[in-house]
Amino acid sequence: MVIIMVPKKPVVIRQVWQRNLELEFSLIRSVVKSHSCISIDTEFPGTVIPDIKNRKFFDLNPEETYSSMKANVDASKLIQLGLTLSDHYGNLPDFGGVCFVWQFNFREFDVEKDLQNFSSIELLKRNGIDFSANKMYGVRSQDFARLFRGCFGPNCTWVTFHGGYDFGYLTKALTNSDLPRDLGIFRNLLSHYFGNSMYDVKAMMEPFRFRGGLESLAACFNLVRVAGKSHQAGSDSLLTMQLFMKQPQLNGSVLSSSHPWRSWRMLYCMNLRRAGCLMVFVRHMVNLASPVADTITIRSEEMRRFKQSNRDMS
Repeated sequence: MVIIMVPKKPVVIRQVWQRNLELEFSLIRSVVKSHSCISIDTEFPGTVIPDIKNRKFFDLNPEETYSSMKANVDASKLIQLGLTLSDHYGNLPDFGGVCFVWQFNFREFDVEKDLQNFSSIELLKRNGIDFSANKMYGVRSQDFARLFRGCFGPNCTWVTFHGGYDFGYLTKALTNSDLPRDLGIFRNLLSHYFGNSMYDVKAMMEPFRFRGGLESLAACFNLVRVAGKSHQAGSDSLLTMQLFMKQPQLNGSVLSSSHPWRSWRMLYCMNLRRAGCLMVFVRHMVNLASPVADTITIRSEEMRRFKQSNRDMS
């Protein structure tokens, strides 16, 4: 049996500009206590400072990985941020029978002047990002940072997919400065702004030998994109949340009936062999007082094709 995770109600991606920034944050504040699992995705101008030695990610140590990320984040500007809020069971916040996902469009990036990876920009254009609208109507990063800091508390759980750059750009916006040189200071900033409950879905799937991009992994689990387009931050954050909610099922884990994802305790550090992400999360099960079993089974033929495609990419 294949379990297909589709929201039960229509999903609307709320486009956030400077003119409605305060309103949208007020909506988020009204539901964040009951929907405190938050997946994020960012769109940015791509890799603008490649590694001069042309090394592969899994050849880098944690400090080198961070240094590469810092160089690119410092040299470029955030284009979009997607936020998807969920409760313990994967339910999105309901506003009168419609569920919301938020997509923040930022104004600081100038496609005519700023440093950029041409192929990345063309990809974003093909998927509907309007750079002229962002420049004219987009959110000011300082206003976003002020409202963001006052919205989310230490009890939130943060979810990413290949999320090092996501946390890097967010930290840059929240501090209004370049990232610190020292990896330890960066980790302290992450704890300060996001607490200690941070998950990277790409890293979580590595022990099960599931590899690939967000789209291919979602397809393996028959997850469908219910709103927006790929390579737009709101839609990708929603797909990331759907994939995250599959993780306890994937392992046939014992789940808590009130806090399913808290049956996974994650320890994070830097780097992971072939996972391509800044954060590494090590799975550790915790004892639960009232367990409920839940499992997922993938059709063998689909698994065979998926594994074969990964071997072809290797």
